[in-house]
Amino acid sequence: MCNTSNNYVIKDIKLYLYIGVSQEERLQIQEISIDLTIFNLRNTIACMTDEIKDTFCYKELIESIIKRFNGWKVSLLERFGQLIYEHIKGFLNDSFKISITVKKTPAIDGFSGQIDFTIQDQ
Repeated sequence: MCNTSNNYVIKDIKLYLYIGVSQEERLQIQEISIDLTIFNLRNTIACMTDEIKDTFCYKELIESIIKRFNGWKVSLLERFGQLIYEHIKGFLNDSFKISITVKKTPAIDGFSGQIDFTIQDQ
């Protein structure tokens, strides 16, 4: 068994949502990006066995997020972060903690940056 701590970092999952506080903002589909860090609370044996059964399939996780949430309508980035959090917690077993950052580039005059919202296990 591995005697090291380990985690997975999945960056830049692209989703397209109708998101915004105003009805006008929600009329246009917007790109949202998600970054995940998944912390393994137990030593994984997958690093020794080379078997998928000893970990989780990140391809299946990513595909489940895209399939479930593309095209969603939601007002707040915070609410969407909570929905993603709940989905991922339901996908993984209890040997993982997660941190999720949801990113949006809002259409605000004079602002070219992005807004990040992070939700994570304690």
